[in-house]
Amino acid sequence: MLRKSVETRDWLNTIEPRNVRAVMKRVVEDITSIDVQ
Repeated sequence: MLRKSVETRDWLNTIEPRNVRAVMKRVVEDITSIDVQ
């Protein structure tokens, strides 16, 4: 489930966040949005 969201995201075109906290926030938001569905 997590792997699918990581693979489908277009990592090359996304603006990479500068700090790890922002990355973790995105990951947590993705997981919660997946759980809601």
